[in-house]
Amino acid sequence: MKGAAMSFSDLLIHFPEIDDTQISCIDSVRAFQIAKIAERNCALVIAPNSRVADLLISELQSITKTQIFEFLPWETLPHERLSPKSDTVTKRIKVLKDITDSSTQKIVVTSIRGLLQPISKSILETAPLTLAPKLESDMQDILERLIHFGFTRTDLVERRGDFAVRGGIVDVFPSDYEHPIRIDLFGDEIESISFFTVTDQRTFEVLTSAVIFPSRELLIDEAVKAKAKYLSVEFPQIAELAGKISEGIYAEGMESLVGALKDDLTSLIDLLPASYQIITLDEARTISRATDLIKTNAEFLEASWQSAAIGSQAPIDFGVGYFDYLELKKLRPEWIALNPYGDEVTVAISNFKNSPDYGGKVELVFADIS
Repeated sequence: MKGAAMSFSDLLIHFPEIDDTQISCIDSVRAFQIAKIAERNCALVIAPNSRVADLLISELQSITKTQIFEFLPWETLPHERLSPKSDTVTKRIKVLKDITDSSTQKIVVTSIRGLLQPISKSILETAPLTLAPKLESDMQDILERLIHFGFTRTDLVERRGDFAVRGGIVDVFPSDYEHPIRIDLFGDEIESISFFTVTDQRTFEVLTSAVIFPSRELLIDEAVKAKAKYLSVEFPQIAELAGKISEGIYAEGMESLVGALKDDLTSLIDLLPASYQIITLDEARTISRATDLIKTNAEFLEASWQSAAIGSQAPIDFGVGYFDYLELKKLRPEWIALNPYGDEVTVAISNFKNSPDYGGKVELVFADIS
C-alpha cells in the first residue's frame, strides 16, 4: 500500500453483506457500514435529530468519496404562522433535485423532522433561473421569475431573498450564495455577472454563470391564488393572510396554509427512486422523537385555540401536519435500522465494542493502541 492512495475498500475493517432489516451496530462504526451499503446503492440515512445528522456527515466525509447531501428540516411547525428561512428552503430544493437524479452514487442524510415534513411535488417541476454572460434574457422575464420565486423587491439589496433594479442592472441575493450578485444587461443580452459586497455595494469577482433557485417551497400561481381567494371568504380568521396570497403577495407564515392551497403534498420517501436504500439510526430513539414532534404540533394547535379565546388569531387545522414514521416505513419493506444495541431479532455486524472512557488520560490511549 506504500505510495498508493487508500480507499474505503482497502481498510482492514471489512463488513459482511447484510440482508437483515435490524442490525446491531455501535455508533463508532455506523459510518463505515453506511459507506459499505452506499457502494451498491444510493442511501437515505435518517437520524434522530440534526446534531446526530451533522456528526454523521462529518464521519462519512472522512472515510468515503461518495457524494453526501444534507436534507434540512423546516425550523417551523406545520401550523405555525412563521415561514422557514429562505436559505433552508433553497438547500432543500437543491437536494430534492439531486435525489431524483440516481445516475451517481450518493448518500442523503436527514433528521426525522426532515423526513416527516410534507413536500409539494410541484416544487420539483420548477426549473431554476440560469443566467450567463452573452445569454439573451429579457429583464422583465428575469424580474417576473424572481417575484414568482418569492424574492422581495427592495431599494437596496442587503439580505438573502432581496432584489433591486437600477436602470439595466439587477441586483439579487440568492438564498444559497455567500454574496449577492449583480446582473448587468445591455438590451436583451446579459453583459456580465459579478459578486458584490453588501457593505459598499462594489463588485469584486466576475462569474461565468449563476443559477437561482426559489426561496419558497410554496410558490404562488393562478391555482394557488384562486384557492386563497376562496379561503379569505370562507374563513374570516385567515382573511388577511389568504387575501395577500390571492393578490400574489408572499406573506410571512403563508406556509401554514399549504394543506389548503396545494393538493400535491407528498413525503420524501415517495420522491425517492427505487435505487435508494433507506437506513434509520437508533430506531427506538428516532420513533420517540417522531412521536414527540407530532405531539408538539398538536399541543401548539391546541394552545393557539386557547389564545384565540382571549382575542388572538384563531388557527385553522387543514389536517396537514407531520407524517407518521411507521406508516412511511410500510412504503419500503427493505428499510434497514442500525441500532447501537441488540436483541433477539437483530444481527450483529461485527465483534466491535465501544472503547472505554479514558477520562482524558492520553497515556492510557497510547498504551491500548500499542
